Amino acid sequence: MRFAPLLLTLLCLVPATISSPAADEPAARVAKARDGATLELDDGRVVRLAGLLAPRPDEPFFEPARAGLETLVAGWIVIGGPVRHDRWGRVVAQAADRTGGWIQ
Repeated sequence: MRFAPLLLTLLCLVPATISSPAADEPAARVAKARDGATLELDDGRVVRLAGLLAPRPDEPFFEPARAGLETLVAGWIVIGGPVRHDRWGRVVAQAADRTGGWIQ
């Protein structure tokens, strides 16, 4: 298992990049999709959808991924929950609407 030391190192670094949970965030309406895995809410918060990888702006299929997510969640009200922030200050979350529809 030559990858075991690398895996152990990565597991030790993950908690350092994520802040501790805070109080539940209030619900907000989705204003737009910034890319295929990031939403901007109408109150200005930016939500990075946990568990999704999307093309970067310089990669193929960036625009279809962004447009697809925006079409999927247009007008959704995203419910609040425990919050973690990444090192760029974005909320990293599983996201759902009030009807239980899960975005991811």
